Amino acid sequence: MAELIPYAKLEIIEGAGHLPTLEQPEVVTDVLRAWMKQPYVLK
Repeated sequence: MAELIPYAKLEIIEGAGHLPTLEQPEVVTDVLRAWMKQPYVLK
């Protein structure tokens, strides 16, 4: 799926399955914050 989205990046979160926000909340938060800091690109 990431290949179909311009500028997407696949992040593998170790120790997390179907509920990463419950299983690894700190890692998910860090990944989301990094994603939100990226420039907004329309394409």
